[in-house]
Amino acid sequence: MKHIILFLMVLACLPLLGQQQIKGRSSAQSFNISKDPPKPPILNMISGSLRFTDTNENRVIDANEKCYLEYEFENQGFGDGIGLVALTSLKSPVKGLNVEGRVTLPTVGIKQKQKVRIPVSAGMDLAEGLATFVVSVSEPNGFDMDATEIQVTTRAFISPLVKVTDYTITSENTATLMRKKPFDLQVLVQNTRAGQAENVQVKLDLPENVMLISGDQQLFVGTLVGGQTKNITYNLIVNDRYVAEEIPFKLSLTERYGRFAESRTITARLNQKMSGSKIVVEGDEPVAGPAITIATLTSDVDRDIPLAAKKYPNRYALIIGNEDYATYQKGLRKESNVDFAASDARSFEEYAKKTLGIEQSRITTLINAQNWQIEQELNRLKDIIRLREGQAEVFFFFSGHGVPDDKGNAFLLPVNVSVQEVTEAGIGLDRLYRTLTEHNPRRVTVFLDACFSGAGRNQGLLAAKAAVRIKPTNEKLLQGNLVVFTSSAGEQKSQFDSEKKHGVFTYYLLKKLKDTKGTVSYQELSDYLSREVPLFLHEKRKETQHPQVLVSPAVQQQWDKWRFLE
Repeated sequence: MKHIILFLMVLACLPLLGQQQIKGRSSAQSFNISKDPPKPPILNMISGSLRFTDTNENRVIDANEKCYLEYEFENQGFGDGIGLVALTSLKSPVKGLNVEGRVTLPTVGIKQKQKVRIPVSAGMDLAEGLATFVVSVSEPNGFDMDATEIQVTTRAFISPLVKVTDYTITSENTATLMRKKPFDLQVLVQNTRAGQAENVQVKLDLPENVMLISGDQQLFVGTLVGGQTKNITYNLIVNDRYVAEEIPFKLSLTERYGRFAESRTITARLNQKMSGSKIVVEGDEPVAGPAITIATLTSDVDRDIPLAAKKYPNRYALIIGNEDYATYQKGLRKESNVDFAASDARSFEEYAKKTLGIEQSRITTLINAQNWQIEQELNRLKDIIRLREGQAEVFFFFSGHGVPDDKGNAFLLPVNVSVQEVTEAGIGLDRLYRTLTEHNPRRVTVFLDACFSGAGRNQGLLAAKAAVRIKPTNEKLLQGNLVVFTSSAGEQKSQFDSEKKHGVFTYYLLKKLKDTKGTVSYQELSDYLSREVPLFLHEKRKETQHPQVLVSPAVQQQWDKWRFLE
């Protein structure tokens, strides 16, 4: 029995003895995992692929418009492009402009191409100027695609204003507005401002027992550009159950933004005489919604612009407003810009179209024009003058900087040309006059709201050339039927007025055209400018500016009798 107990005790101790005997640790072992070094991609943009696209295809970023930057690149390297990101940024911030900064791209294999489309969106508060985009593609290991720049013009929002501007109530069957006798309500809907109105709709609300016989009670008009009209006719009838004497016709107008249309109620009276002419009836005052102020509409000369009685089919106009030089030239401060030059040009365009009777299709307006744009339009205009064989009548308007070269010759300054480049790339006045008169047009009238001392409306451009004296254009070099109205003489500065929102010369030019409805002679305009411009500046600022008139010898005996409307 003792032997058995002893044997069991030994068995119980064996595990403990085993644990005590395992005291060592296996020796450390090492091994290598081989891996090929990464092969980099080489990302190159395909030449000519970078482009800008926009909704209305005018190649400008308009306020409240969605656009795209598009390009294509190729992996010309040794390995796949993995983890690629398209990066897009603005070189300088532009108010109201947003761009998709990072877009993740798929893997791009060797010799593969990849298209990239970057959304760009503009708000209602978009600033007018020039946007410079920088595009590139980032690769995690630093093998990025080289950055490339693209510049696109931005255009600030110009508001429309759609309203009923006129109406008539007529009938072929009766001379009096009566029950059970059909009559026509004809309304004229017009976009009365410069901005384009989109998705315009007109809804006619009628009181009970006044019925529409023909016409659409709710009409989709679509787009109305500035000044465009839509004539709408409603054929109506009133039944015997209509007991009131007055009939209100409520016209509800809407457009894309819901802010720039005015509704109106026209009120007619039963038993009122009707005729082919407009019936004078009292309507509710239009209620204007909130609107964005347009600079060119804040001056008195920009409202109620008179309309010419006829169009002049042989008239053409080239209009230039160069305001923003700082955006196009490095090193220039905003003080070198020409305040209100764009407003000058846009307002003169309205007078050219409405008061001078020039067809819209024959008016070219350039805002912040570069030298190649001006040259292109001058050459086009020269060809038109040649083809018109002596019948063309040309108006040229420029508001912006004028500068002399080292010899004192006068030049109009494009926004992308520095004063050091003016001799090679500026628009020389002598050459301008030759271009406009070379093919013997019937008449050429030039308006220049620019000084040629190098002094801008805010700050001079030619501090280093202060001693340069301007050589006035020799009237003997003027050719053909040419008359030039200039805003200032010699080295005088051409001024602007912040209250009038125009150059002083341009303001009084437009004011005379407005006050006379265009029925003014060239001599009368010259006398008016020579009096009013210096008088205004002397009284307000104690400064001097004397407009001048240059006349070609060919018309020396007759120019003073020329009239703007004949």
